[in-house]
Amino acid sequence: MLRFIFLILPTKLLSRLTGELTEWEAPQVLLRFVIRMFVRQLNINLEEAVIPVGGFKTFQSFFARPLKEGQRPVEEDKNILCSPADGTVGACGRINNGQALQIKGRPYTIAELLGDANAAEQYEGGTYITIYLSPRDYHRFHSPDDVSVNALSYIPGKLWPVFPKMLKEADVFCENERVIAHTEHDDYRLALIPVGAYNVGRMRIYFSDIQANHKDRVFTEQYAQPVSLKKGEEWGYFGFGSTIVMLFKSTSSYDAFVLPNEGAPIKMGEALLKR
Repeated sequence: MLRFIFLILPTKLLSRLTGELTEWEAPQVLLRFVIRMFVRQLNINLEEAVIPVGGFKTFQSFFARPLKEGQRPVEEDKNILCSPADGTVGACGRINNGQALQIKGRPYTIAELLGDANAAEQYEGGTYITIYLSPRDYHRFHSPDDVSVNALSYIPGKLWPVFPKMLKEADVFCENERVIAHTEHDDYRLALIPVGAYNVGRMRIYFSDIQANHKDRVFTEQYAQPVSLKKGEEWGYFGFGSTIVMLFKSTSSYDAFVLPNEGAPIKMGEALLKR
């Protein structure tokens, strides 16, 4: 039923309009009132945020607010990958027979997620982790380790919501638009996949001109000179909240373990995966 409702809604158009509305420089009296309502309703902690002199100019600048220095200490252990974002740990585990779980009882294939069967084979036997960002969370995403981005892919698609009821009814991660950062480390490969969602009007990647919800074709940017990201370095943001899927596979002989339990809240920089 829920899937049918969102199937008939013009989700792309509505999400694009949401993006334009959140970029509107509304009168400060109105904007401050709306922001106060959101802060109170969602229990958002603005004490940790950098607030511009004179206040936020747009609703988008409020949602994509940066944090004050030191608010998210980054895990220092070199054998541990940190969380790329604030949120809740969703489905996670071993990639078997090319499949992962979107939610209990709802599998999807890594080939569909990546849009590339050959790339998917490189993660067989590896680990997948899902992190859900709610509207109340810090919306910027960071690198879980020192990695090199050698390619960035954009896959257009639907804009299903990413809440649990919809995850049970639709193949959200494989049908929604998404960006895939293909990265490498000395002894593992890692795919970082921000997934778009309904009412996520913006999804920005700092080292690319990719604009979410604006194109209808798959394309990939190959980097002759890989983009280097340091552990904890910021590399993009969501406009309203969504999901990040991580795929990890060692190129050596060791195994990897997800440290927090499914359903656990997590902050950017906290320990996520031990290798």
